[in-house]
Amino acid sequence: MKHSSWHRVFLYGYAAVVAGALCLVALSAGLEIRGLRQAREHLARESFDGLSRKAASLWQSGDLSEATRLFSKHLSSRSTEEAFRRGGVPGEIRIILQDEELDYLWAAGSSYFGESLSRHPRTEPPRGHHRHFSRSFAMPEGPGRVITAAYPLLFREDLFPVLKRALGNSLIILAGTTLVTLGVFLRGRAGKKAPSRDPAPAPETPPAPAAAAAAATTAHPEPRPPAQPEEPASLPPDQEPEAPPRQDTPATGLQPESTLEQRLASELERASFSEEDLTVVLLEFTQGDRGDQSCQENAGAVLSFFALTDLCFEYGPRGAAVLIPNTTLADALAMIERFQRYYWAERLEWGRTEADFSCGASSRAVRFVQAKRLLAECAEALKRSRDTPGKIMGFQPDPQKYREYLKDLEDRDRS
Repeated sequence: MKHSSWHRVFLYGYAAVVAGALCLVALSAGLEIRGLRQAREHLARESFDGLSRKAASLWQSGDLSEATRLFSKHLSSRSTEEAFRRGGVPGEIRIILQDEELDYLWAAGSSYFGESLSRHPRTEPPRGHHRHFSRSFAMPEGPGRVITAAYPLLFREDLFPVLKRALGNSLIILAGTTLVTLGVFLRGRAGKKAPSRDPAPAPETPPAPAAAAAAATTAHPEPRPPAQPEEPASLPPDQEPEAPPRQDTPATGLQPESTLEQRLASELERASFSEEDLTVVLLEFTQGDRGDQSCQENAGAVLSFFALTDLCFEYGPRGAAVLIPNTTLADALAMIERFQRYYWAERLEWGRTEADFSCGASSRAVRFVQAKRLLAECAEALKRSRDTPGKIMGFQPDPQKYREYLKDLEDRDRS
């Protein structure tokens, strides 16, 4: 028995050690990939800062044709295959007028300016492992411009050596585990085949008749009636404890609207402590009321697109609210534009070609803002979006007015 217990404890302990070693291998590979991604993202940020300043200076010079020629030449001189794989070289650059009209596009070595497109440039859609940057600049005359760039952060060639090393280390650990387990198994089997050295038991002598009778009396006492269980005392109906209220998840899969403000306050406190931004987005769909099939499809599209489903809430009779942590207002609006294209593709499968939504957004923007005020800003932006169908509205806070608002609150508290 002691021999079997020792083997069991050893095997359990060794299995825990092996599981820990495999977890360390996976953690090491993940940290290596994360470090490589962060290094590429740092190079991309520095590259975009330089390219955006270069584009702004060329576009503001006045001659746009000459500006795009010089900018394309500047990009081509830096965009070698080796530099592209090393990081810090954009895969695509767009310069857009503020009314969303394409002004300049550079991708895969091809450029397009205005109406002089000779052939469509071959672009690779950024699926994962890409970082997007955007910045706007004013023009001496006419509307301003917005420059956006997509930088690849990881390639298959980067992941293959890391995964190869992790797989090799895992195979070594598993091979060692197999050898140790086999050795323990063979040793235990050899121990079972060894002859037993315990002495043979002595033959039992029959007990005396009187002793046998006494033993029988002791071994078989008279049975006692089982004790009847006491019935619990019942309380009067008016004194019975009430069951605690239960907060059920709505049938849509979104979080209840009643918890939105409390969760937003918690996320704002976390964002303020970490000095991060936080954007709130309100969506109001044109079709679907709470409980019907269209509402379920709208909620499913929201939950499928946004990764943090516990930050997606019901809002109003036919809307949804999404909290997007660590995201600026500009990045959130770009995300909503992608969600708009995704929703338009989904509505074709639903057979609801006229389905659409209005959207209003606002962000913390390095302010100590309360949840109720941030929701009010989003509601105001949503109202303006509702008045202009198809437009995604963002509430841009004015720092001076916000300081005046805080001063007014202090004056009210003093009075």
